[in-house]
Amino acid sequence: MPRHLDCKILRVADRRSFPASLARAAALATAAALMTPIAGRAQLYIAHVDTLGRDPYGSTLFFGTGLIQDPVAWVSPSSGDFWVNFGGLRIPSVTTPASNPFWYWNDNLSIDTHWLHRFSLGASLYSNNGEWGAFGQVLLLRDGQFASFLPAIAVGARNVGSYGHEDRFLLGHDITVDSTGQSHGFTPPSYAHFHTAPTFYAVATKEIVLDDEPLTISSVSFTLGGGNGLFSSDGGLGSIYNAHGTVIRGVFFGARAVAHPFSNTLVSAVVENDGWDWNAGFVGNWRGLSLGVYGMELEDGTKARPYDGFLVYNYAKLAVTIGYTGNFRELVHGQVLRTDITGLQRDRRRLEREIVKRQQRIDRLQATLASLEGAGLSDAVRQRQALEQQMREEQEAIKRATERLDQLEGTPPK
Repeated sequence: MPRHLDCKILRVADRRSFPASLARAAALATAAALMTPIAGRAQLYIAHVDTLGRDPYGSTLFFGTGLIQDPVAWVSPSSGDFWVNFGGLRIPSVTTPASNPFWYWNDNLSIDTHWLHRFSLGASLYSNNGEWGAFGQVLLLRDGQFASFLPAIAVGARNVGSYGHEDRFLLGHDITVDSTGQSHGFTPPSYAHFHTAPTFYAVATKEIVLDDEPLTISSVSFTLGGGNGLFSSDGGLGSIYNAHGTVIRGVFFGARAVAHPFSNTLVSAVVENDGWDWNAGFVGNWRGLSLGVYGMELEDGTKARPYDGFLVYNYAKLAVTIGYTGNFRELVHGQVLRTDITGLQRDRRRLEREIVKRQQRIDRLQATLASLEGAGLSDAVRQRQALEQQMREEQEAIKRATERLDQLEGTPPK
């Protein structure tokens, strides 16, 4: 109970009849007693509601977690989480052989792992030509860590390895077969002036958590960053590499909106500028299984191919990702389909908000009890009884929510 309320009780007892003062003092004392068991826990969740239970990110097309191409400043709150992702980008730059309808597709396989709530490490196989690259990120500042308005900030690297001539679609290495039947890797002349290994970047991401109700948006996030290499090197090709889409060379940005239409289901709408192109699409996640469908280079329209002789860039493309998210600890215990990445984190966020809202109701009830000092004895007793009942109901609701939250967090029951 605030100290000034104790002083008010003493002053009232001096100048009014003892029974009336006693009734009002009892009302205030009851409010304090009802609040005591829950105040500490409620204040804890007021402090943490903006930093826990955020919607997880899925894999990017070629590398670790993020939007479509853009990285985000985020590391999973569960150490040992991993993302396995298969991505395909349709590049119809050659005539498709009738026997192979997948000839168009530039495929990619990646795995991303997150550790200690602070950093991630992963690697990608860029295509069937054998090139690969590692990537990683360090989270310097969590979203809202020191102040609610501050974004998360991270630094990272992509394409760490010996394949230094990759472009933004991870083309830049090819294989030829000599007269003896031996295969050899080489860099085509058009890619000789790309220098993208390694690519470094810095990124900031701010997420805004909204009401988490079915068929409504539960959160939106905004990302802004910049880097070299894959984000800024055009290999000297100029407009052949990118005719439209760049806002500021080396700067990328994007946004995401997330909804939970069903239990354990997450659907995201994503739009971004990856430093070169405008991309947009949707990704769905159900118990760790994900499917993403994206349009790439949307600023260049839907023409089949450009007429500049270089048949890779400057026309809209289709990209698809298929992924699985899990946790090494869960796999050890035999859990194959992950549930807590969507359903349990969603429940935790809802319970935290419920505790905060009920704590705020109790604060308002306490203020109403304090205002009864000027009321008559009969009115004070009647209102006190009604307010006490409401506060007991709020206390029981917070107790149930706290117990459920302890179960989600694995805390043993008291």
